[in-house]
Amino acid sequence: MNDTTRIIIAVGIIVVCVVLFIGTYILNKRTPKPDGCEDVGSECEGCQITSCSNYKQKDEKKEG
Repeated sequence: MNDTTRIIIAVGIIVVCVVLFIGTYILNKRTPKPDGCEDVGSECEGCQITSCSNYKQKDEKKEG
């Protein structure tokens, strides 16, 4: 197998991965919210995930 064929295969694999990512992202965005799914923001008790936008201590620092 020569270098040109390997490059074409590598680019093809990357293109397929990007297309799959974009496709699943769009399908996920179009999926409706399930019935009975409540808003987490109002009932969040502040877990230890500090990168979460609902992190309780982050909100307390902004207020004080």
